[in-house]
Formats: sequence, C-alpha cells, structure tokens
Amino acid sequence: MLSQMEKGIDSLGSSNGHLQVPITDLEFVGQAASSLDNELSRYVIGQPALVKAVIAAVFGNLKVCIIGPSGLGKTFIAWALSQILGLPSHIISMHPDVTPPELLGTVVLDLETHKKRIIHGSFTDGTTVILVIDELNRSSDRGQTGLLQPFNDGGVTIDGEFFPINDGMTVLATMNPPGSPGTRPVISALMDRFDLFVVVNSMKDSGSSHKETFNHYLSNWLNQLNDQGSVEVKSQWNPCSIAGFTPQQTIARIRQIVVKHLRDISPEVKDTISTIVTNPKFRDRKKWVNTAEARAGQAIARTATTVALMEGRVPTADDVWNTSENILIKLVPNGYEDFNENVAYIRQALKEIRYG
Repeated sequence: MLSQMEKGIDSLGSSNGHLQVPITDLEFVGQAASSLDNELSRYVIGQPALVKAVIAAVFGNLKVCIIGPSGLGKTFIAWALSQILGLPSHIISMHPDVTPPELLGTVVLDLETHKKRIIHGSFTDGTTVILVIDELNRSSDRGQTGLLQPFNDGGVTIDGEFFPINDGMTVLATMNPPGSPGTRPVISALMDRFDLFVVVNSMKDSGSSHKETFNHYLSNWLNQLNDQGSVEVKSQWNPCSIAGFTPQQTIARIRQIVVKHLRDISPEVKDTISTIVTNPKFRDRKKWVNTAEARAGQAIARTATTVALMEGRVPTADDVWNTSENILIKLVPNGYEDFNENVAYIRQALKEIRYG
C-alpha cells in the first residue's frame, strides 16, 4: 500500500499541467543523489562516507546509526539535510533519564475539559520528517527499549491506540564510540534494528591532505557565516529539475524505485547475501540469534540496492561485499573496549569468505 506521500505522484505536473519525465529511473536516482551530495558536502567537509550514508538513509528508507566522537558533524548533518530539503526535523536527546513517554508520547487529563488528551512524541506528531536520535548510548536500557516499537512496528501505542509514524520519516541516530566516558552499551535488540552503521573518525577528503581538507572546511565555514555569526543552510535542493516535484515527492518516487529494484534483485546478489549471513563466521557470532540473520540479509539487500541506484546503476554482488561491513557492525558486542577489534574481525571475516 502506498503512503500518503507517495499517492498522487503520478499526477504531478508543472504550472501548465503538463508533466515530462525525460529520464530513466536510474538517471533519476543518480541525478538526485549527486545533487544532494553536492549540497550536503558544502556544509559537512571531509566526511564523504557520512554524507553518502545519510543520503542512503533518505532514499532507501534506512535507519542509520552514526558512530563517532563529538565535533565531526554527526548531528549537524541531519539539521543541514532538513534545511536543504526544506523538511521539518526534530532532535531527541537521549539523556540518561529519558523515558519511553518522552520519546513516544503520553496521555494527560485536560483540566479544562476533564477529558483525556494525547500528547504525541516526534514519531507521530504529524510534522517531523527528519528525526535525529542523538547520543543514543548515553541513555538507560529503559530509554533505549522505548525505541523498539516504532523501529519494529512502524508506529507507537498510546493509551491503547496505535498511531503510525509520520509519513516519509527518515530516522538517524548518533552515538559516541562505545566505551567513551558517559556511555553505556546499546541493547542488542535495538542495535539489530538499525539497517546501516557509519563510523566517522576525522576529516577525510580523497586525494587531499589533512591540512588541505581543513583549509577547505575553514574557508567554507567563513564564507557561509551570516550577520549573527552562525552558518545559514538554505533550502535550495532541486534534484532533477522536473517541474512539479517537491523534495518530499522526489524522495517518495526514489523509495518506490528502490522497492521495485529490490523485487527484481538478481540471483547472484541473493546468493552473495546468503553466503555472507549464513557463514559460521557470522552465524555463530555472539548476539547473532533468532531473526538476526533475516534482518541482516534484508538490510544488506536494501542498502546495496540503494547505494547502487545512487550511482545510477543496478546492484551487483560487489555492492553486497562493499556494504556488508557497515551492516554487520550490529554483530559487535558494543560497549566493550574491544569494539575496534570486533570491527576488524568483521572486515577480516568478509575477506576470508570472499577470497577463501
């Protein structure tokens, strides 16, 4: 069933009532990804993998967790994204005392009418489209558990009534490196429900030295300062120059294209995914239980497909191999000092499975 955002796309048109889409689906997604990458990269300098992951989250309807120390743009990129797209955003601060009602909503007694009144959280407030769950691993198990229902069921239950999450919502989470001061382990059930992980460490720019990258960042920041001394991100994304398509409608169309290609995924891609997730190196790994294999396989399929389409082509087995590492991080028993060792294990295991 199509969402409300997806309905009516076929009837889009320019001001004269005529719609022309003179490009293929692959060209449509490729152009949109390239233009959005260019816009985001103006504000988030030296983090190409982060930019790519955030675009994949929007286009592929992926839940993405961004892991890295403070000051590298983890939260800022989500805000910049919302400004560029012109879509409302909200940041949930996952402080140690956060409770499920704060995250999901609650019911109160209206003192004037003496009737119950539902106060919605960001998942179901009817406005938020870009939702950031900030500092995930600073919250308690109770706070983290509150995220399981919207992640798993696509909605929340308040006072016995189920409410679906906002139409077209993109969910991004941020967390400091496991083991950092003030952090605690993220419960495995929640980690398992993320589709993609991206680890950011320091500013990197392919082909440039660190100093060149920093100079680019500094110059870019100085040029964008407004009179109040802060950076102003403008809403100016016009991805494919197709009259009548708003950013939100463009995203809806791209998500339809992703689903279409997922249904037509090649036997070679399916077999590669199965080879990875059923291998004992991962199947027998700690915390790989129950439906974890299925969720990992689905996440790899959706991510590999989205990333390939962002480059204007259909997914191949190479895309599966290249994206799996950032999905299988959910296997890592995070929160322990050996986080980097476990990530290295995943990387090495993939290499051994692929090349023997």
